Amino acid sequence: MSDGHYDANEAIQNYPKGTFQGYCFYHGQDLERILQGGSLMLAYDHINGDVPEKIDIGNKLKSELEKSGFKVIWNGTTEQRIEVSNIKWQNRGI
Repeated sequence: MSDGHYDANEAIQNYPKGTFQGYCFYHGQDLERILQGGSLMLAYDHINGDVPEKIDIGNKLKSELEKSGFKVIWNGTTEQRIEVSNIKWQNRGI
């Protein structure tokens, strides 16, 4: 998890300040889980870290996923990652 947060913050530094409010990611173990037929777990954060607005990032992510037809399982707190349970991973390699 810490590598994902570090990588996201590093990538954000390449853009003008104010471009992003937050980010989300999954890591290698999450990918392994989904390849075995499980659900996808997404981590998320606000660019300023653990601030009250962090919950807004989770809510926006949940809303956009649901608009795209995904089933989202999340208790609405910053203590839980967002689970996408009806995703079918398809590797469309080059």
